[in-house]
Amino acid sequence: MMLALSLVLMLAGPALYFVLSFAGIYRLYPLESYGLMAVAVWLAWRTARRTGGWWRYGVCGLTGFMLVIFIYWTAFFSQLPEQKLPVSVGQPFISIVLTDHNDNPFNSTSLVGQSAALYLFYRGNW
Repeated sequence: MMLALSLVLMLAGPALYFVLSFAGIYRLYPLESYGLMAVAVWLAWRTARRTGGWWRYGVCGLTGFMLVIFIYWTAFFSQLPEQKLPVSVGQPFISIVLTDHNDNPFNSTSLVGQSAALYLFYRGNW
Protein backbone atom coordinates (compact mmCIF):
# COMPACT_ATOMS: atom_id res chain seq x y z
CA MET A 1 0.00 0.00 0.00
CA MET A 2 2.75 2.44 0.93
CA LEU A 3 4.73 1.56 -2.20
CA ALA A 4 1.69 2.28 -4.36
CA LEU A 5 1.28 5.63 -2.61
CA SER A 6 4.97 6.27 -3.18
CA LEU A 7 4.64 5.63 -6.91
CA VAL A 8 1.53 7.84 -7.13
CA LEU A 9 3.36 10.70 -5.41
CA MET A 10 6.36 10.14 -7.66
CA LEU A 11 4.18 10.60 -10.73
CA ALA A 12 2.25 13.50 -9.15
CA GLY A 13 5.39 15.62 -8.84
CA PRO A 14 6.14 15.97 -12.56
CA ALA A 15 2.40 16.08 -13.33
CA LEU A 16 2.02 19.09 -11.03
CA TYR A 17 5.01 20.74 -12.67
CA PHE A 18 3.56 20.33 -16.17
CA VAL A 19 0.04 21.40 -15.14
CA LEU A 20 1.42 24.59 -13.59
CA SER A 21 3.61 25.20 -16.64
CA PHE A 22 0.67 24.87 -19.03
CA ALA A 23 -1.35 27.20 -16.77
CA GLY A 24 1.35 29.84 -17.23
CA ILE A 25 2.89 29.48 -13.78
CA TYR A 26 6.56 28.86 -14.37
CA ARG A 27 9.25 28.46 -11.73
CA LEU A 28 12.86 27.61 -12.40
CA TYR A 29 12.94 25.37 -9.32
CA PRO A 30 9.47 23.86 -8.64
CA LEU A 31 9.81 23.20 -4.92
CA GLU A 32 6.32 21.72 -4.55
CA SER A 33 7.10 19.05 -7.16
CA TYR A 34 10.45 18.34 -5.51
CA GLY A 35 8.66 18.01 -2.17
CA LEU A 36 6.11 15.51 -3.46
CA MET A 37 8.84 13.42 -5.03
CA ALA A 38 11.02 13.56 -1.91
CA VAL A 39 8.08 12.33 0.19
CA ALA A 40 7.66 9.49 -2.32
CA VAL A 41 11.32 8.49 -1.91
CA TRP A 42 10.98 8.65 1.88
CA LEU A 43 7.84 6.45 1.84
CA ALA A 44 9.50 3.89 -0.44
CA TRP A 45 12.62 3.80 1.73
CA ARG A 46 10.59 3.48 4.92
CA THR A 47 8.56 0.62 3.45
CA ALA A 48 11.64 -1.18 2.15
CA ARG A 49 13.40 -0.90 5.51
CA ARG A 50 10.39 -2.23 7.44
CA THR A 51 9.35 -5.17 5.29
CA GLY A 52 12.39 -5.96 3.16
CA GLY A 53 12.29 -7.64 -0.20
CA TRP A 54 14.44 -6.96 -3.21
CA TRP A 55 11.58 -5.50 -5.28
CA ARG A 56 10.77 -3.01 -2.52
CA TYR A 57 14.35 -1.80 -2.60
CA GLY A 58 14.01 -1.68 -6.39
CA VAL A 59 11.00 0.63 -6.09
CA CYS A 60 12.96 2.74 -3.63
CA GLY A 61 15.86 2.99 -6.07
CA LEU A 62 13.49 3.78 -8.93
CA THR A 63 11.82 6.62 -7.04
CA GLY A 64 15.18 8.04 -6.02
CA PHE A 65 16.45 7.80 -9.60
CA MET A 66 13.33 9.55 -10.91
CA LEU A 67 13.79 12.36 -8.37
CA VAL A 68 17.41 12.89 -9.39
CA ILE A 69 16.51 12.88 -13.11
CA PHE A 70 13.66 15.36 -12.54
CA ILE A 71 15.86 17.74 -10.55
CA TYR A 72 18.58 17.49 -13.21
CA TRP A 73 16.07 18.11 -16.00
CA THR A 74 14.44 21.14 -14.33
CA ALA A 75 17.79 22.62 -13.35
CA PHE A 76 19.51 22.33 -16.72
CA PHE A 77 16.99 21.87 -19.50
CA SER A 78 13.87 23.83 -18.58
CA GLN A 79 15.36 27.27 -19.00
CA LEU A 80 14.27 29.73 -21.62
CA PRO A 81 16.35 29.65 -24.80
CA GLU A 82 18.84 32.39 -25.57
CA GLN A 83 17.30 34.98 -27.84
CA LYS A 84 18.85 37.91 -29.61
CA LEU A 85 17.14 41.18 -28.79
CA PRO A 86 15.83 43.13 -31.77
CA VAL A 87 17.19 46.37 -30.28
CA SER A 88 20.68 47.28 -29.14
CA VAL A 89 22.23 49.81 -26.80
CA GLY A 90 22.22 53.32 -28.27
CA GLN A 91 19.60 52.58 -30.88
CA PRO A 92 16.86 55.26 -30.87
CA PHE A 93 13.57 54.19 -29.38
CA ILE A 94 10.44 54.51 -31.48
CA SER A 95 8.21 57.48 -30.79
CA ILE A 96 5.12 56.44 -28.85
CA VAL A 97 2.48 58.36 -26.96
CA LEU A 98 0.99 56.75 -23.87
CA THR A 99 -0.97 57.90 -20.85
CA ASP A 100 0.58 57.93 -17.41
CA HIS A 101 -1.07 57.05 -14.10
CA ASN A 102 -2.81 60.47 -14.02
CA ASP A 103 -4.14 60.06 -17.60
CA ASN A 104 -1.72 62.70 -18.90
CA PRO A 105 -0.19 62.00 -22.33
CA PHE A 106 3.47 61.00 -22.33
CA ASN A 107 5.61 61.13 -25.47
CA SER A 108 8.75 59.00 -25.58
CA THR A 109 10.62 61.66 -27.56
CA SER A 110 10.62 63.87 -24.44
CA LEU A 111 13.36 61.59 -23.04
CA VAL A 112 15.83 62.33 -25.86
CA GLY A 113 19.11 63.62 -24.44
CA GLN A 114 18.62 62.14 -20.98
CA SER A 115 21.06 59.55 -19.69
CA ALA A 116 18.69 56.62 -19.16
CA ALA A 117 15.07 55.60 -19.50
CA LEU A 118 13.13 52.66 -18.14
CA TYR A 119 10.00 51.47 -19.89
CA LEU A 120 7.60 49.18 -18.08
CA PHE A 121 4.78 47.60 -20.04
CA TYR A 122 2.12 45.84 -18.03
CA ARG A 123 0.02 43.16 -19.60
CA GLY A 124 -3.64 43.87 -19.04
CA ASN A 125 -5.51 46.66 -17.32
CA TRP A 126 -5.53 46.46 -13.56
